[in-house]
Amino acid sequence: MATLSGQTIANTFDSLLHVEDDTAGLVATSTDSRVIQDGVGANSALALATDSVRITSTNKLYFNDVGGEYISGNGAILSIVGGDEIDLTATAIDINGTVDMSSTVTFNGVPTISASGGAVMKLHRDDSSIVDGNDIGQIEFTGADPSSVHSGAMIRGEAAGEWTTDNENKPTELQFFTQDAGDGDGMSSPNMVIDKDGNVGIGTSAPAYTLDLASSESIVSQFTGSGGETILSLDNTSTNGDKWYLISGGSGGSFAGGKFGIYNADTTTEVATFANDGNVGIGVTDSDAKLEVNAGTTNTTCVHIDRNFSGDAGSYLLHILAGANETTNAALFVQQSGSGPNSVFNGGNVGIGQTSPSSATGMATFLHIGSSSHASAGLILEDNENKWEIECNGSFTIHDGTDNRFRIDPSGNVGIAMTPGGSHKLDVTGSAGLSTGTAWTNTSDERIKTNVETIEGGLDKINALRPVSFNYTEDYLEQHSELSSDKTYNSFIAQEYAEVFPDAVNVGGNLEKVIVEAVAGVEAVEAVEAQDAVYETVTKQRQKVVVSEVEEEVSSTEIVLEDGKYVQKTTTETITKEVETPQYEEVTLYDEDGEEIGTHQVQIMEDYEEEQLVSEAIEAVEAIEAVEAVAKEKEVLVEDMLQFTPHDLNMYLVKAVQELSAKVEALENA
Repeated sequence: MATLSGQTIANTFDSLLHVEDDTAGLVATSTDSRVIQDGVGANSALALATDSVRITSTNKLYFNDVGGEYISGNGAILSIVGGDEIDLTATAIDINGTVDMSSTVTFNGVPTISASGGAVMKLHRDDSSIVDGNDIGQIEFTGADPSSVHSGAMIRGEAAGEWTTDNENKPTELQFFTQDAGDGDGMSSPNMVIDKDGNVGIGTSAPAYTLDLASSESIVSQFTGSGGETILSLDNTSTNGDKWYLISGGSGGSFAGGKFGIYNADTTTEVATFANDGNVGIGVTDSDAKLEVNAGTTNTTCVHIDRNFSGDAGSYLLHILAGANETTNAALFVQQSGSGPNSVFNGGNVGIGQTSPSSATGMATFLHIGSSSHASAGLILEDNENKWEIECNGSFTIHDGTDNRFRIDPSGNVGIAMTPGGSHKLDVTGSAGLSTGTAWTNTSDERIKTNVETIEGGLDKINALRPVSFNYTEDYLEQHSELSSDKTYNSFIAQEYAEVFPDAVNVGGNLEKVIVEAVAGVEAVEAVEAQDAVYETVTKQRQKVVVSEVEEEVSSTEIVLEDGKYVQKTTTETITKEVETPQYEEVTLYDEDGEEIGTHQVQIMEDYEEEQLVSEAIEAVEAIEAVEAVAKEKEVLVEDMLQFTPHDLNMYLVKAVQELSAKVEALENA
């Protein structure tokens, strides 16, 4: 531009804009852009270059009226200030660096935050002091109707304690809110919380555990799977910890058919099974009872019931209740494998070795021991000093472990300290007496007697008797083991006694000796030579097991007498036992279309050899001739043994004493 001069031109030039230092003109670098000046050299906020336009210093680029929307910068921060909103419309908006937004930002598209090494979006609370309960930041999910904007969900970070400036303590919890129908815009309580310790609470704002669920609904949580099994895994990784599965069975696996199972994944053990018909199996996966416990081949206690309550419990340790109308099924049935005896508890009746307890006399409640298939049955009673056995083996016997103390034979004869002799209803070895010191009771009412006369000649009768001492013969002692050959006995001779009191002597049984036992008929048998059993070795398969030793504490309780008191003592000892653990292998499980749907446990098998019997051993048998059945034969040693009763003797003893007393009195009066 040419140099202007003159007053008129000068006044016009004051209103003209020009670039500073225009001798060099505009340059193509923004750093050397020229400031626009007025005619007197005052700088404006605008600088120009051939490739850029610059707003100088902290000046603002306004849009519309001054005081409205503008863009400004201070060399470090670019500020965009809008009125109601800032609207950026583009296919993509690329911002490289930190964006500080102090108001609401609305994205009509999908915002993407990306950066090499990982993108970060920060919600910053610009506050020098942050205390418990302060909001750190939140993300809201909103929607709009024609008149207003509503919040439907929110994620909020909240200080869970005072923040320190040393960057060591920033306790914070994360809260999740959702809007339910009918709640309006209110979201006062979080639906889920992750607290400062990492505990997750659903339905509670103060979780006490790693996962804390709370709900007013009956079903608090549900795990749904569509594979062969739905599994909830509980894994304890500490020392001696195990991984356990809670399994809901479906179309495959050991718990198929809708069963619920408890499974040890480390030992591959199916511990317990709950079927959908209510049957429970422990150690067995297919239980045909409401509760079935199977310990397998391990030497372990199947069921142990223990209660250490020291007071009056007022309840049962074990309560087994059968239906009121059940008459054939036992409430409790105890069975031993093989041919062992069985026992039942049926209603109020108990059968030991007897599955159908019954009473010949119609008793309502009783204990039935043994059956017709057993040679004998008994009951043993023992304390810390004595042991008594009650036995039924044809006769009813009470035994003290050394001798038979009481016996009733099938005919109803009773023997005390001896075998009943057969001629008396009661036989006693030793003396018999009454604790009161009185005589045995005789029915002697006057109203049942007739022809009553006073006995005469009592002294003569007594003088006619001959008391004797004697020993029993060998034949008699052989049949009566309760008597002794070394002892001298006192009594009368029955034949002599009959001469004095003929009505007091009667004929008893015979003294007999068994000479031939009963023999059943036997058919002729041919001789057979001995032959060994023949075996062959076959290879079979079985599930592989690992045998390990485990220690187990076993407690036992006994009652002992100490210082005149019965004391219950419990002792505990540690025993080592072998435990067999079946082995399983985890394999991939597929559906019918060949798609992988999970895993399944299958048994690990191993081969073993077994000797299989081809033909049994045959014992040598000698030829025997046919034998006809022979009945038991007895030899009569003494036939029709006589026995007496002392009743008449007692009466005549009284009369003899009376007569002697009269004679003494007469002598005294002479």
